[in-house]
Amino acid sequence: MGSDLPYTAKSFSGPGTAQASPVVRGRIEDLARLEDVCRSAFEQDLGTDPAGSRVLLSEQLTNTEEVREAVTTLMFEKLNVGALFLISSASLAAQASGHITGLVVNVDADSTSTVAVHEAFRLSTTQKTADVAGAGLDANLKTIADLAMSTYRASPDEVRPGLLTSIILVGQHTMADGLPGRLTDLIRAQAPGHAVEVHAAPERATQVWTGGSITASTTSFEEMWFTREEYDDNGPNLIHQKCMY
Repeated sequence: MGSDLPYTAKSFSGPGTAQASPVVRGRIEDLARLEDVCRSAFEQDLGTDPAGSRVLLSEQLTNTEEVREAVTTLMFEKLNVGALFLISSASLAAQASGHITGLVVNVDADSTSTVAVHEAFRLSTTQKTADVAGAGLDANLKTIADLAMSTYRASPDEVRPGLLTSIILVGQHTMADGLPGRLTDLIRAQAPGHAVEVHAAPERATQVWTGGSITASTTSFEEMWFTREEYDDNGPNLIHQKCMY
């Protein structure tokens, strides 16, 4: 499950009726609904049984430790997966773009977040969020530029030099014509004397999924999975030590 949960949840519908998303403004609010979404993704979309599967889930940084542990418990106890890994959508987007360090601007259906990624690790203290997205994105592009600059200013001095030339724009709501150029101009206006480059890949609507596919396919990742045996021995709280990206 490389795609981020808000997109998966939005596309889910049960027999004859659309279902509410378990994710609101990047935060998981309904674990029972999340279980329905995950089962639908496995059984209807992938045509497979989750039992014994290895599952990579992207997540927003707004997830609390309690939510991460609850999701871990759901995956192992309800879906009986064989291994699990949680990783921030920002880290996956950076991976897909070919940048291990960058400033990720992620626009979801109902919120926008910015965060710095350094050597593939998210810098959680740099995250900024706003309830600006979807249909209101174009009219509030200045707000998104402000978020990006707030993340830049919150980043450690040694990380800043590579950020403004590696701004990674992702999300299906960023596909409007001319949007990357307008965002570049707004950020340049706030950073005189600095080179600014916004990377907006044509496939940025699915860039997080691509990053997940790349990550899970690497040989080195085999040793990173949180396995069923580790879960049984240690419980769900080990997820915080195993999954720090």
